[in-house]
Amino acid sequence: MPNCSSLPLIGHHRWCPQTPEDILFPAFLHQSTQQWQQTRCDGGEAISPHAFPGAKGRCPERYSRIRSQFRRWLERVSERYRPHALDPGRCRSLRRFAPSPDLNGQLRRSRSITSLWPPRRVYASARRARRVRFSPLAVGVVVIFLSVMACHRPASLTSPETTRVVIDELGRRVEVSVPPRRIISLAPSVTEMLFALGLGDRVVGVTTLCDYPPEARAKEKVGDVMAPSLERIVALAPDLVIISTATQLEMFARRLVEVGIPLYVVKANRVEDVLETLRHLGDVTGERERAEALVRSLQTRIERVVERTRHLPRPRVLLVIQRDPLIVAGRGAFLTDLVEKAGGHSITADAEREWTPYSIESVLARAPEVLVLPSREGGSRRLADLQWPALASTPALRNKRIYAINTDLLMRPGPRLVDGLEELARMLHPEAFQ
Repeated sequence: MPNCSSLPLIGHHRWCPQTPEDILFPAFLHQSTQQWQQTRCDGGEAISPHAFPGAKGRCPERYSRIRSQFRRWLERVSERYRPHALDPGRCRSLRRFAPSPDLNGQLRRSRSITSLWPPRRVYASARRARRVRFSPLAVGVVVIFLSVMACHRPASLTSPETTRVVIDELGRRVEVSVPPRRIISLAPSVTEMLFALGLGDRVVGVTTLCDYPPEARAKEKVGDVMAPSLERIVALAPDLVIISTATQLEMFARRLVEVGIPLYVVKANRVEDVLETLRHLGDVTGERERAEALVRSLQTRIERVVERTRHLPRPRVLLVIQRDPLIVAGRGAFLTDLVEKAGGHSITADAEREWTPYSIESVLARAPEVLVLPSREGGSRRLADLQWPALASTPALRNKRIYAINTDLLMRPGPRLVDGLEELARMLHPEAFQ
């Protein structure tokens, strides 16, 4: 029971409710009906919107449907926000969004009060939400909700052991649950890492491109890699979202932080960085021993490739990310490091950016001896009949040393990148792997 004297006045009265449900549901129900001129109950009887909040006995099915949706949402949000009820930085997110269902139980966007309704498709973007105007009653309801949540927090949720601060791979301080139980991955490589660490049961959301392992396809989708949905993410009430710098989602990352969702950023510039990321994720998720075992296994395979190609001649390699327009991996890209470890020399290693356009004239001047192209088909193969007239004079096309490797093995800095390393090394030095 909260201390009533500490609660704010609404009008001329100090409202001291028993539970958060007592606070929010009446206001929510009122807001969801007052925008309708008239509604019909299950039996066809017309009832005015102002009478509907008290018509529990006259519209039982519709009333129960809205009430049950509200309770399911409140249970999820209570677990998500209760530890931070008194933290203004976190609690800003509780009043940024303004949803309500219609009287048929269908969710729709609204600029009414209540502000806390995350079941799918409902959260407005933070930018749009900043334009929402709140009535004094709306502000009062939210303040009461936060006060009651603070009064009702169990000790187990406020103890220091439930959260801790970790440092992500950009040097940011991130407060995470111990351990995180509801994880969303916003990169296919991160998804593969989480499943490789045995954390598939904790993953509650992934992108539409997260298709490996096959179990990842059954997870809730939160949008594609370049444009994930903030609404869907918040609806899943995650306690940790993991994002990769390879997806270039800086603006979206800021929006996640603004709504109070813990965000961990991973970054891979070299093959070894993938191993470090696995260690870091193992530490953050409480799977340190499993992560170390996986890293040792991958490290052994990497060292085996490096040892076999160490003393062999290094062919000049053009690794193409996109053919038209020509995009390549430059300085600081993990693919450039991959070529070096496979026993080759990337002709674009000195390009200024990690992923950069490259001119045909520069390719001709550097005369690549091996051409590697990404492919959506499984496995790796030689492309003896590839036609690329602009590069016809290069040693790679003259000697038909053109290869295709599955895109996922090359472009995803996760555990399968080591598979890509082994495939690439076999192409550059087949004699070393006979």
